[in-house]
Amino acid sequence: MPPLPRFVARSAPGSIRGYSAAVARLANGAEVRDCVSALTYNHLDPAGRPCNIRSRTTVRLDRQPNAGSGDNVASNFQLQVNAAAGVVGAGTTIGQVLVPLTTFLVAHHHPEQNLRRQLESVVRGALNRSATSNGVWFIVHVE
Repeated sequence: MPPLPRFVARSAPGSIRGYSAAVARLANGAEVRDCVSALTYNHLDPAGRPCNIRSRTTVRLDRQPNAGSGDNVASNFQLQVNAAAGVVGAGTTIGQVLVPLTTFLVAHHHPEQNLRRQLESVVRGALNRSATSNGVWFIVHVE
C-alpha cells in the first residue's frame, strides 16, 4: 500500500502585501490563536465564498476571494488587524495562507478521513506562524 500523502506549509516568496510590523503589534496573540482555532475543513474548499470566520477585538480571520483562477485557484485565508486606521498607509493583513485546489482535492477525495484533519491542522499552524513571522505568508502543498 502506498504511503499516505502529507501536507506541508512552505513559506512563499515575497512578503504579505502592505505588511506593517506596527500594525502587527496591535494584534493580541491570544485572540489570533482563538480566531485561527475557528477554521474548519469546510472553510478550505476553494468553491466556498469569502466570509468572516471569526472576529475578536483586535483581529479577525477572513476567507478572502480566491487567489488565482482555473486549475491554479487557491483558497485565501488572511488574519486582519481590526482598528489599524491609526497607522497611515499600512495594510491590515498580518498572516496569510493559500490552499491550492489540488491540495484540497487530495484530502477531499482520499478514502482516509484523517487526511482532512491533517490538512486543517497544517493550515491552522501556518496561519499562526504567518502571524508571528514578520510578513511571511505560506502555501500548503502535498508531499
